[in-house]
Amino acid sequence: MADYSDIRVGLKGVLTGQISGLRVYEYEPDAVLEYPCIVIEQVGQHAYLPILAAGGFQADLEMTLYIYSGTNEDGWREIEKYRWPVGDKSVFAAINTDNTLQGKIQHAWVRETGPIEKGKNDQSMFWEFSCAFTLELIHAVN
Repeated sequence: MADYSDIRVGLKGVLTGQISGLRVYEYEPDAVLEYPCIVIEQVGQHAYLPILAAGGFQADLEMTLYIYSGTNEDGWREIEKYRWPVGDKSVFAAINTDNTLQGKIQHAWVRETGPIEKGKNDQSMFWEFSCAFTLELIHAVN
């Protein structure tokens, strides 16, 4: 059975395989981020589900998308492409192409996205935009 480390690897493989140019960090890096990127952050709520054939679990996995933009307007346009349910930059569409995360989990889907947050780096004068995604994972324990 896959563990959370395996699930992170599978999620990274699906996202980088489907969204060209996206970097995915399995854990928050110690060094500077390369944009655009997703940081897989934490496993949230975790529940055991005795209703599955051999038992199983449901868990939430949090990840955050970061982009960098020279202008406020360009940043909004870019981050919205990742939040949209279809398209070549859509996180939803990428996960729906392989919702087993390369065979690491029984089923995964994007349950929700958080609000878009932005801030301006005073030194570089660039905008950083971020948005959290919550994935719901279901897996039977064999």
